[in-house]
Formats: sequence, C-alpha cells, structure tokens
Amino acid sequence: MRDSCRSGRPSRRPHPVPSPTRPLSEAVTRAELFRDAQGVPHLRAADALALAHAQGRVTAHDRGWQIEVDRLRAEGRLASLIGEAGLAWDVFAHRARLDDTARRAHAALDPATREWVDAYSAGVRDGMDERGAAAPEFALLDAHFGERRDAALDPWPDHAPLGVLHVAHALFGTFPLLLWRQHVAHALSDATVDLFVGGGAGSFSDSGDPDGSGRSVGSDGDGPGDGDPNLPTAGSNAWALHGSRTASGLPLLAGDPHRLLELPGVYQQVRLACPEFDVVGLAFPGVPGVPHFGHSGDAAWGITNAMAHGADLFRELLRAVDARGASARHGGGGGGGGGESTIPGSVGSADAAAPVELEALGPDGWEPVTASRVTIEVRGADPIELVTYETARGPIVTELVPVRVAAAGPAADASTRAADASATADRDAADDANTGTGTPAEFIAYSLRTPARVDADLGVSAIPRLLRARTADDVVAAFSDWVDPVNRLLAADRHGAVRSAVVGRAPDRPRAQRRLPLDASREAVAPNRAMPVPVAVEPATGGIAVDANERPADPARDLGLGYPSANRARRIRELVDAGHSASPDTAGPVWADVRLSPAETLRSLLESLGAEDRAAAGVAGSGATPLGAGGAGDSARESDRAGASVSDAAESTSDADAPPVFDSATPLSAAARALRAELLGWSGDMDADSPAAAAFAGWRSALVARVADAPALAALHRPHGFGAIYDPWFSVRGHVAGALPRLLADPGLGLDAFGLASAALEDAALKDAPHADAARADVASGAPTAHAAHPTAPPAAGGDGDGGGDDDESSTAGGVNAPAPTRAPAPTPTPAPAPAPAPDKRAVWGDTHRAHPLHVLADVPGLDLAPLGLPTLDVPLAGDGDTVRCTAAAPGVSDRSWRTSVARWAWDLADRGRSRWGVPFGAAGDPASPHFADQLDDWASARTVPVVTDWARLAPDSTFSDPDSTVGADTEAAERAAQAVMRLDSAPDRLPCPTPCASDLAAAHTPTPEEPR
Repeated sequence: MRDSCRSGRPSRRPHPVPSPTRPLSEAVTRAELFRDAQGVPHLRAADALALAHAQGRVTAHDRGWQIEVDRLRAEGRLASLIGEAGLAWDVFAHRARLDDTARRAHAALDPATREWVDAYSAGVRDGMDERGAAAPEFALLDAHFGERRDAALDPWPDHAPLGVLHVAHALFGTFPLLLWRQHVAHALSDATVDLFVGGGAGSFSDSGDPDGSGRSVGSDGDGPGDGDPNLPTAGSNAWALHGSRTASGLPLLAGDPHRLLELPGVYQQVRLACPEFDVVGLAFPGVPGVPHFGHSGDAAWGITNAMAHGADLFRELLRAVDARGASARHGGGGGGGGGESTIPGSVGSADAAAPVELEALGPDGWEPVTASRVTIEVRGADPIELVTYETARGPIVTELVPVRVAAAGPAADASTRAADASATADRDAADDANTGTGTPAEFIAYSLRTPARVDADLGVSAIPRLLRARTADDVVAAFSDWVDPVNRLLAADRHGAVRSAVVGRAPDRPRAQRRLPLDASREAVAPNRAMPVPVAVEPATGGIAVDANERPADPARDLGLGYPSANRARRIRELVDAGHSASPDTAGPVWADVRLSPAETLRSLLESLGAEDRAAAGVAGSGATPLGAGGAGDSARESDRAGASVSDAAESTSDADAPPVFDSATPLSAAARALRAELLGWSGDMDADSPAAAAFAGWRSALVARVADAPALAALHRPHGFGAIYDPWFSVRGHVAGALPRLLADPGLGLDAFGLASAALEDAALKDAPHADAARADVASGAPTAHAAHPTAPPAAGGDGDGGGDDDESSTAGGVNAPAPTRAPAPTPTPAPAPAPAPDKRAVWGDTHRAHPLHVLADVPGLDLAPLGLPTLDVPLAGDGDTVRCTAAAPGVSDRSWRTSVARWAWDLADRGRSRWGVPFGAAGDPASPHFADQLDDWASARTVPVVTDWARLAPDSTFSDPDSTVGADTEAAERAAQAVMRLDSAPDRLPCPTPCASDLAAAHTPTPEEPR
C-alpha cells in the first residue's frame, strides 16, 4: 500500500565515514582547476592525495546526480530515491552482496591505496555539499513524489568508490548468459544451446567461416569464430601501432570502448597532474584515477573486454531445515507469477516472517547456508522485506524455484533429485505452487562465485600504479593487480615499446565448463587461472595489434565461450594497411567505418529466392528446407528435440497464435523482386543516408521476427523465473538476431530458410517506398505472394515505424543481453517518432537508426522529464552491430541504438598534445550546462577533439578553488604546497620530460584533414 509520507525520500541511515590514515589537512592545501574549450576538468595539486581530493570534488560538481545514483545502486538503495522503478536492481544488489564486497575490498587495501581512495571520497563529500546535491534531478523527483527533500544526502562513505566500480561491472560479464543458456537447454534441448553460442557450421556463405568448420581469421591469425555481434560487451575496438608504422616514428594507440549509451556518459574526460605524475584519460565518475584509458606522457594504455568466463555460476539444490516456511507477498523481485508465495527469499512486505533456514547440497553433502534479512526502502510505497542467501560457493543471485520431483519420489537420493530438479524447476519457475510430493521443501537457485568477492579485491590498487607508469612494462605490471572484468590490454611508451596482454582474474575452467551453470553438488570451486605472458608488438610480427572482442588465435588467451566474429578486427587491419591511423588525426576513417561484412551471409539467401530461381538451382520447392550442410552434433540435436521439449513447444503455441507457414515455392512479387535486386547490388555500407541500408535492415528485422515466432522456438518465450533484473537477457528476438544464420541452417530446427526469407522480403517491400506501391498493387490484384495468402503482417511489420514491433520483449529495450546491466532500458528524452518520408522519398537508415540514450529517470512511471530541459539527443547514426563503428540496435525489436561507442581515444607517444579524444555527450552532467552535450555532433559524425595539455591554453575555473585559502593546513605547510603547485605552472607536458610540447596551441585550433569542423 502506498504511503508517500512514510518513505518519500532516500533513507538517512548513517554511514561510517572513517578518516584517512593521516589527516588530509597535512596533505590537502591547494588544488587548481582549469577547463578546456569542452569544459573538461584539468586538475593540478601539491601531491597525489590533494589531487585525489580535487578529483572527487570536481566529479561531485560535474556529475553529482550520476555518482549519487551509482552509490545508491551499490548499496541496494536505488528504490529509496526513484521508487519502485529501482526495486529490481536493489533486489539484485542485495542478493549479490555488492556493498558488502566493496566494504571488504576497501578494508583489504594496502594503507597507501586506502588513503588515496579515502581522499577522493572526502573530495566527493565536499563537492556534494557545495554543488552536487543541488542537481536538478533531485528536485524533479521531490516534485514527482509530492514532497520536498528536507535533509542533506547521506555523506559518501570512504568505500563508495569501490562500490561504484563494482556496479559498473556487476552485470557486465557472462553469467547472465549462462542463465539464458540454461533456459534454452530446458525449453528446447541441451544441443540447441550451441546454436546460440556459435562456433558451429551453418553459414550461408564463406564470409566469416571460410571452410565451414566454424573457424575464422582472428586478429593474430586463424582461430575459431563464433560471430555473435549482440553480446553485451561486444563492439569495442583498440589497436596499437609500432613506430615503424606511424608518421612520427613512435607508437600510437587508439580505440573506442562500447557499452550502454548512458546519460550522462559512462566516461569522464579528465587530466590529473601533481609533481609525481601528469595523466590525461577517461575516468569512471565516482572512481579515482583513470583505470581504462590513459596517457602519462611517457606511457599510454587502453583496454577492450576479453569476453572471458570471469565468474562461475552454480546450480544449487537447497532444502529447508525448519518448519517455519515464511509466506510473503511477491513484490517485484521475481521473474514471473504474482500473488502469495511460500518461497523463502521472495520479495514481500515488511512484516514477513523470519528467514527460513536452508542447507545447500555441495560436493561433500549438505552444507549450511548463510541467510540475511534486509529491508528495502521504496519511495512512494511500503518498504520491502528480502531474505538473501549465500552458500559456500557464493551469493544466491536468482529467485528460489520449488522443486517438483514426483517422478523421482521420496526414495530418490539427493544427487538424483538435484539432477532431476534442474530439468524441471526452471521450466516451472513462473508457477506459484508448493513443492513436490513426498519431498521436504526443496528449491533450485543459482549462486555466483566471483574472484572479486572470494579475494576481497576489486582491483583498485592497480589504478594509482597506472598513474605513475613510465613504460609499457610499468603499465602491464600495474594491471597485474586488476581483477574484473578480464580485459585485453594494449600499452606503449615513448621509448618505442608496445605490449599486448590479458589482465584480470578468472576461474581456471576448461571450455566445456564455461557453457552452462555448474552443478554445485558435483563440481568443486576452481582457483584463479594464470594469465598468459604479455606479447611484444614488433615489426617482425607486423607491427600491429588489434583487439575487437574476437576469439584470439592463441589458445592461452581464449578464456571465454561466445565471441563476436573477427570481422571488425579484420576490417581495422585492412584500414590501417590502407594508410589510415598513421597519426591521431588520420584515425577518423577507422572509427567511422560502416562496412557490414556479415551482411554477405544473409544476402546469400537472396540469391536463391523465388520458385523460378530455386527450380533453376535444383532446390526442392516446398516444405521445410533448411539451407546449409549440417555440422557435427546435428543428429544429437534432432534426437534430443524429439522428446518433451518439442512437444512442449508445440503445445504452447495454438493454431491461432502460430505464425504463418510460407511455401518456399511461392513466386516473389514484383516489389519483392525489385527489393531483392537492390539488396544484391548494395555495397554493404550502413551509411545513415543510405536507402539500401534501411531496406536491408527492414528485411533483416522482418526475418528475425518470423524466425523468433516460429513454433520450433515457441518454448523460449516462456517466463524464465530467475528474477526481474535478468529480463533483458531473455529477449528471444535479440538472441535470434545474433544467431540467425545458424538457426536457419540447422537441420534439427527444420526452419524453411527460403520460405521465411521470402516472406520477410515481402514484409519489407510493403514498408519500403517505392517498392511499397508495387507490393500493394500485387496484394490488391490477388497475385500469389506470401502476403496475399497471409495478409496479417508479423509483429516486426508493425510497431512504431523504426523496424520494431509489438513483441512483448520490446519493453526490455531489445537486444540480447541488454540493456539490463545497470541502467534503465529507456530513452531520455523519449524521442518523437521519426517523421515519415515524403511519398516520393524513400526512408534512409538514419531515419530510424538513431541514438537511444539511457537515463535512470526514464523508467520512473509518470515522471515528466521536460523540466530538465534536455536537448534533442536522438541523432541519426551510421553503422550497425558488427561494423567497426558499432552502433548496435535490436533487429526485430527496434532500430534505435542503445549500445555504441561511449568514448574515442587516440594516444600519440611522440607528442601527447597531438592526441585526440571524444565522448557522446559532454563533460557536464547538468542539462543546463553548455558542456552537457557539446560533443554530440562530433561524436555522431565519428569525429574527436584535440587533447589540450598546454596549461597556458586552459581557462582557470574560479568556482572550484580559492588560491588565497588553504584547507586546514599551517602556514609553513601551505607555503610548501603552494610552491609545489606553482612549479607545475612551468612544468612540461610530459613530466619529467625535458621539453614542453610546442604543438598544443596548434592542435587546439587547427582542423584535421579527415575531421572537418
């Protein structure tokens, strides 16, 4: 029951705020803030502690709302700020023990690193008091909930930066994919899992799979390629050039990380200077230093995601060991079903019974389980009571699902019940029912074992070491402390060295054990594996290293299971070989490249559509005719699917609901033939102003929708029951889009690839002018087209006109694995529908392929964002999900891009002042600031701005510091610190390099030939 008076504001429970090991007054005396033309903060201070304090303070000024939201996420208190929209996240945060892990990791830091982190937190506290707490979003929520915030925000605890870093990666790994694969195995068959992982036969052409064996050319040679561009961490690029391949003769690093397109942006451009170091780079707001991308003048670094299996997920069999059986209202933490539940750990009202004591079945028998009760404050509603559990392997991160083992009966032993339960529990997860006959209360749930929690280490000690790095080997050594996620690292220095490494921690599991959740009753925990030895990038090996999330050729670096294809890595090499990226100002064509190589795989289908063409090719003209030869495991798949899974799938789709079945012998309409001819002649470039790119995307979306709605996949649409936070990972259309060629070519599924492709072509022709007029004429005349026989268009043919439809997964913002990770899956502001093209003008790709920024407030029901004064942000974009310029959408759901480049960077080791960078929006988080979105146009056009490092070219920000005051220091200390800061005024760009960078002024004002301004 709602009670806005009871829970209207974030709870003010006090947090311990320990003091640094030595008082800040002895270190923090004076720091100065400067801004460049984009409002990027450039900080300099007397020492590293004063600098950390200043970074925290300016971050609170510039990004106060953003870092407070992330702090509350880490603590599981988001709902106390934004209401029920934050409840699913809070349930996950408490279950995963995010805040507890951050506290443990903070306590385990070495004293010097902890003191540095604490100085940053102290700066955040000061900055929030000064400015951050006045961010307009707080007042907007006060008005929405009908109350006024009458107390200051809780002070930042010292461990909060570790919590913010943990939040950034909590759902960034592969474990939600393990839940999806478990769902596939139960809904269809174990063998079907591999179709959604990739790596098997089933290509329609030799593009990306040259020999039909599932192998493709990786960045360093031949290696297996899975080719799923829809993985949540896919899209990032980085490349390193040895000096033998650059204009300057010294190394160059460049790249662009891809994550959810968050608003404000996930990265913060910053410069941090003190007598010990002077670094420019991209920071996580709320975390000190620059952990992912930085340039110290002498050394530089950048990372991409290694797509590693970074954590183990265990399938746990749990049993109640008392008779209390807490009964609670289902309040939003579950993945399906409502009403009353007897499941311990369910989300319920605050007066729920005490926790049920549970045991877990481990390899050595039944083990105790730790239970904790937490109360989640929900703004505008009653508080929620949650019981969380942790086994010997890790925290339970899903709902508890009752076990039904009527067939096994009470005589079945525990290990048999565990195995049998896994085959039924998830399938029945949405049912709100009691446990099986003759068996005590037993449940299936999933525990997560992460190196961060096991080791009480979030990798923060690597960051201050990075700031002090002077060589590429220093960078690699600093990253030896990194934990999560596992990354591929490129590093270089001004002496010419270039290094490629894999950094982080991951359990040492063979590939077969990375495929599905492990059985907790059978599998022991694994130690962390040793990372492979770093590799020197030398002219003898080509003088280039490229990382684009592809499967590495070196087996020692293959730490995952599913990978995107190697297309982006190959294309980057082609572009570099053509002369691009020899210097930072010539890297633009690499960032902007929109050649969609995987389009050839789908377009090969078009070459044999229509009865006439198929007859000429000698292909059977009707029935289910899968395309492509079957690979290993097909017979197993067919026999596996002959059982209950296929029967269940058939029963779950009635004749009325089943998508139409098209005869692959049906001739194509004139409009479809014309569209087909256009697509076969198309270059494959996903340009924003391209009608052909729009037509291809329309056909692909229609094909995805038809395949996803096929009876053979109907069981995948069932509720998964793992918990609401995982819903976006269970978008069937999103997964189908990533696995489309494999699904169509698999004999076991029996999909009529040609019939579905023909029907999708007719769908697309009906929507695409000028083909639409001809298509409508065909239908009116009764021509024997797919639409004449089945005039009801599939969901993808309807919707909002952006290639999406009315599929029930559209509420998750579509796309496999996204955008659940940490942000609300909704645009901000909600963009108006793209204007329909004039009758004589065809739609182009940029009409519907537009930026889809994600803001947490967009998920608050009924909240009007207009008072924030947000500018128009849904700009048209070029690119696609597997182009170098990755602008991922969700084919079959929406053309809008929610995962894309969240920064661009190019580090010149010869002269840091010639480096370049850019972010999607701007340096400021306040929509009223001129720097809120002043980089948007450059970002949308794949341009960057110069990195300005000459202090004389920067403007002092008088609102930040008072040069006449000190912070609690005595006169002598203040004078010493002031002199240290003043020495920086004449310091060169690369401390302690002997000469300043003379090119800073020119770089700040001279347009580059390939980046017109």
